[in-house]
This record gives sequence, C-alpha cells and structure tokens, in this order.
Amino acid sequence: MTDSLSCFDINHFFGYQLKNSQILTNIECFGNTGSASAAIVLSDNWGKFRQNDIIISVFGGGYSSGAVLLKKL
Repeated sequence: MTDSLSCFDINHFFGYQLKNSQILTNIECFGNTGSASAAIVLSDNWGKFRQNDIIISVFGGGYSSGAVLLKKL
C-alpha cells in the first residue's frame, strides 16, 4: 500500500460496535461479543469485500487500543 491514503480511500470500517451506514457491525445477531467482534465482523463480511478494497478495523477498551489496515487482494 502507499502512504498517500486518505480517509476517503477507506471502503469499509469496523470497530467495537459502532453505528453508521458505512460501518459494519454484528451486535444485532450475536449481542456484545467484546473485542472478538472485530474478527467476527471481518469473517462475516469477507465475501462482500471486492478486490483492492481498503478495510480498517479498530478496537480498544479503556486506555488500550489497536488498529489494522487491510487491502483485499
């Protein structure tokens, strides 16, 4: 990937049970799965992502946090 990405280059965003039309969640199906929700949402939606989609996932609780930026090849 390149270091010239902007927020407008992100095709999909998922985090800890955020709500928005472009944000993927699964709380309606599985309830609050905590930090595991990021991996579950990624798995549940992988087939919907197209080649070269840019996907970002964030997670955190309290003072700890993490993020991953993915590109589907």
